Amino acid sequence: MQDNAVVGVDGCPGGWIAIRHSGAFQLCSNFQDLVAAFPDALLYVDIPMGLPSAVPRSLDAKARRLMASRRSSIFSIPCRDAVYAGSYKEACEINAKCFGKRLSLQAWHICKKIREVDQVLLAAPDLHSQIYESHPELTFQELNGGQPLRASKKTPDGIEERLCLLNAYLPAADLLFQTILCEYPRKQVGRDDIVDALALVVTGKVPRKIIGDEGETDEQGLPIRMVIPDINFIHRASSG
Repeated sequence: MQDNAVVGVDGCPGGWIAIRHSGAFQLCSNFQDLVAAFPDALLYVDIPMGLPSAVPRSLDAKARRLMASRRSSIFSIPCRDAVYAGSYKEACEINAKCFGKRLSLQAWHICKKIREVDQVLLAAPDLHSQIYESHPELTFQELNGGQPLRASKKTPDGIEERLCLLNAYLPAADLLFQTILCEYPRKQVGRDDIVDALALVVTGKVPRKIIGDEGETDEQGLPIRMVIPDINFIHRASSG
């Protein structure tokens, strides 16, 4: 693959915002169209992949332990049947039978997007080597030397703090942020959606590490893994 064949992807009210390292960007209404729009790229996506059926994903607990703060941003993924439930009430009942607890509203609200990605991966197993789960807040923490960020990404200070970090790894990230901000209304793409997608562009460009057990898959054969920057490698390279 070419050096710039990396795309950071985040779900947003209008569907999915995708940003290529070269600066190209696109808003896609569904995940299948997004994959078709970037056939040559590695996609780093802020969405869970690999859905549990019998036991909860150990990956989520491992990722949560890495977070110095804002651990609530990494929530337990519902079981597969709950993800495909027709209502929140039904999803809670299914998850309670499967894992012994209801699922959070936060988890339910992204189940539609989890289903979108899951369906694409189930239909095309060859995409497993092209599409990776990642996590923006873990990425920002790693880029910040492993230290928690001061402000929430929902605040102006939090956006500015994150853009300052991104500029060190993605030149003119702040200008790209402003360009995308002007292109789409907030009812389609939020400020935090843009910075999260930019963070995942950086994830795909810097040295990376994988959280999760090597070779672990769900019952459908989908890999259970999360890719984030390797801060130790980055620190050694910068200090050398």
